[in-house]
Amino acid sequence: DETTIVSRTFQNNTGEEVTIKEVGLYIFKSVASSNVYNSYPVMVGRKVLKIPINLADGESYTFTYKIDMSKILFEEAED
Repeated sequence: DETTIVSRTFQNNTGEEVTIKEVGLYIFKSVASSNVYNSYPVMVGRKVLKIPINLADGESYTFTYKIDMSKILFEEAED
């Protein structure tokens, strides 16, 4: 199977209601420079929600993503 399921729960601790209109999925790329390692986020997916999610303060919501690896294209870049 070329799909995987990822779930992530977020809790609103801002003190007020928030509206979530889009979600993104990130991986972190590590880069070494002079024996120092830094991580940089790389977005691998983004979804604009058809219906925004409103979260009251203290409320949480779990987003579940289905990642289909068969639709990821990997080929040599042109110079």
